[in-house]
Amino acid sequence: MKAPPPLNEVRPGDPVLPAFNQLVRHEKATQLRGSPRLRIQRRPNGTSLVGQPGHGVWQHPWQPGLGDKLVKLRPGTVNGLMPLIEGVDMITSPGVKLMTGPNAKLRSWIVLQVKVDGEKLVLVPEEIELLHVNDLAARPEDSGWQPLAMLIWQDRRTPARVLPVAMHNLSHAVDRGTTGLRHFFWAV
Repeated sequence: MKAPPPLNEVRPGDPVLPAFNQLVRHEKATQLRGSPRLRIQRRPNGTSLVGQPGHGVWQHPWQPGLGDKLVKLRPGTVNGLMPLIEGVDMITSPGVKLMTGPNAKLRSWIVLQVKVDGEKLVLVPEEIELLHVNDLAARPEDSGWQPLAMLIWQDRRTPARVLPVAMHNLSHAVDRGTTGLRHFFWAV
């Protein structure tokens, strides 16, 4: 909204029409305008603005939701492939079961685990899955992990909340390093 034009001072004896036109231009420049989420109600006793809040949460891939001893994630992909949860696709699965408790700091993670064909270094679709782990350093040598969500526990048996770590679909690449396979994940 741009600033309204300044009003010139009108003195007795000045022509009325130019002053009136100036007042109309000023009023139009400062007029409230509605939008799809803002309704303006003009009444004799005043003007009301009625706002309709939009959807406050961005519905992103991998968005976690905490249930009783399980975490449900919105579907996401890695290299266009959807991971499995205990052999079932993400859409029909009830979620990732919290099989292990938290670590000493009362934290655990939902990770995306991928495995690649040893010779071609391409993802094996049946080996892309979601797991619950409490130690990110315990990754098996033949797989790559990308944390998707972090769980904060109230005590050793009760998860308190879950926070998203990844918020976009992912791409994956792998490289033969001097110490073994190196997995790279990035948002797409």
